Amino acid sequence: MTTKILVTFASPGGATAGVAAAIGQKLASAGAEVDVRSINEVTDLSAYQAFIIGSAIHGGRWMPEAMAFIERHHDILQQMPTAVFQVCMMLATHNEQYKKLVPGWFAPIRSQIRPVAEGSFSGALQPGKYPKLIEKLGLRIFLAAIKLKAGDYRDWDAIRTWTDSVSPLLISKGDNG
Repeated sequence: MTTKILVTFASPGGATAGVAAAIGQKLASAGAEVDVRSINEVTDLSAYQAFIIGSAIHGGRWMPEAMAFIERHHDILQQMPTAVFQVCMMLATHNEQYKKLVPGWFAPIRSQIRPVAEGSFSGALQPGKYPKLIEKLGLRIFLAAIKLKAGDYRDWDAIRTWTDSVSPLLISKGDNG
């Protein structure tokens, strides 16, 4: 039996969606059947044996829709192998104080489920891709505050390496579950 894995994500600017797509491709190359879908499109989890849930970080928090998804499906996510990842710009900075904050952003997730793995990745922030002027302005202020320029800081090698380490945790447990 092939393990069917859902990779789902909350991605207001598209960077987390790109990370989820890369994770899905890597899992598929390892032999899993994979669906990669926005968290807002997922209502039924019954077809899956394992899950990867990702969220962009805004204001030091997972996106509200990602937290709502975990709360709504927490019973099944507790029973099945579930990994989580977050995408945040703090990891792209050279400020070690900022980077120390990142692991704590998993705490609300850990209070709901017990992930088999956690990953944190640098993101991409391109204010021009956001539709609302207030969002664009807010993102530019944020970038100035953390001393970064707009751009893509995703580390595709780190994402693939993490996925390689997570794959046996999801596929082997999924095949037995």
